[in-house]
Amino acid sequence: MITKEATYTQLKYRCLSCNTRFIICTETPELWSSNSTTCPDCSSIGYFIVWRETKEGEIIQDIPGNADLISVSA
Repeated sequence: MITKEATYTQLKYRCLSCNTRFIICTETPELWSSNSTTCPDCSSIGYFIVWRETKEGEIIQDIPGNADLISVSA
């Protein structure tokens, strides 16, 4: 019996304009590009250093994981 362990990708960004660091978690990393990503702090587009890490498990283990809910948008 062949079983495939669930994985997802973390794209780890560092903005070269304001030095903000943030992570995008996705099951489809091929749909993401640094040229189409916007910094959440300074709104710079495409000016990043990007690292990629494959993580074992499901995204729901990290997002939300054990985090406290602070907001729900309408």
